[in-house]
Amino acid sequence: MRRKLPRFAPENLAHNTALVGLRPFAEAHACTLAQLALAWLVAQGVVPIPGANCRVHMTDNAEADRVVLTAAELAEIDRLVPAGAFAGERFPEQLVAMVQKD
Repeated sequence: MRRKLPRFAPENLAHNTALVGLRPFAEAHACTLAQLALAWLVAQGVVPIPGANCRVHMTDNAEADRVVLTAAELAEIDRLVPAGAFAGERFPEQLVAMVQKD
């Protein structure tokens, strides 16, 4: 699936991979990167609805609620991965066109 997304295209992947330096945050909280991402979303006031295709992923997602990021950690994450820093569109044009049809 990811191979079809513009942000994972070869011309964007190296740039986008270099931006992600979040593993130390996950290690400090003894959580997965997915759990860290969900905790970050919650800290932004977003209520994520993550998908899961197996029980292990569903459990992993549910355990993200134990991760609480400090204001300093949120500021550092914003510094490491600022909004708009990723190369490539989030979704392919064809998908966007399908969704935006009235």
